[in-house]
Amino acid sequence: VQVSRGNYEGGWNKDSTRTTTDAVAILAETIDIGNWSPSLLTWQKLQDTLLENNLLPNPIPRTRTARGFSGLPPSQTPALDGALRGTIRCPDTDPRVEAVMSSMMAFWNEPRGTRDRAGGYLGGSGHSTYYETHQHPFLPKPLPPISLDDPLSSRIRRRYITFEPDTGGWNNLRMSLENIIVLAAVSGRTLVLPPEQTMYLLDARKGDTRRGRQYTDFFNLTKNTEFLRRVPIISSLDFLALEGKAGGAV
Repeated sequence: VQVSRGNYEGGWNKDSTRTTTDAVAILAETIDIGNWSPSLLTWQKLQDTLLENNLLPNPIPRTRTARGFSGLPPSQTPALDGALRGTIRCPDTDPRVEAVMSSMMAFWNEPRGTRDRAGGYLGGSGHSTYYETHQHPFLPKPLPPISLDDPLSSRIRRRYITFEPDTGGWNNLRMSLENIIVLAAVSGRTLVLPPEQTMYLLDARKGDTRRGRQYTDFFNLTKNTEFLRRVPIISSLDFLALEGKAGGAV
């Protein structure tokens, strides 16, 4: 009943007199806990119940941007001028539900602020091309256009950053990966993925005999060439093949 928490930042719909207790009672009646099984409550039915009974809280306005929300006021964060809180889009999901999901889970801004957009290595219509030819004050310039058929050593930077996965659940794993990707991007380093290993609560799919999991099982990290120009990513085996020396030295 995550969306019906009474202390949710967006608050209940202004015309609603529902409480968290009401929400739990209505959902429990809908689910029929006495005869519950996972197949009985579909995603569509859950959405219908939330909407028909006015159980959704108000979403946070998109103008309350992620970075500036609990930090400095807008007058002291010029990089956020023109930015909006990010959004989440899911298949078979009502836009009203998506708006609340975005409020609860989108911690990024899209679009970014006017200054950041103008200062990025984007080019093209509607964007500044200044940094196509001038060094950005802190972002490394992307690598030249690459092909996945090119030799690996020619499409990475020979400076690296490594990390160990978080030992918690899925969101911990996801957020730690996002953090290390940002560090790799701003430091101009190639990100080295850790070896396959057991990941908490992420069991193997049927027929998968591997004992470990890897981030590439869940994210497309090695096929998007535009992304790889900005954050080159290689496996730990590739790293050792490129940089390893006799006796295990690197």
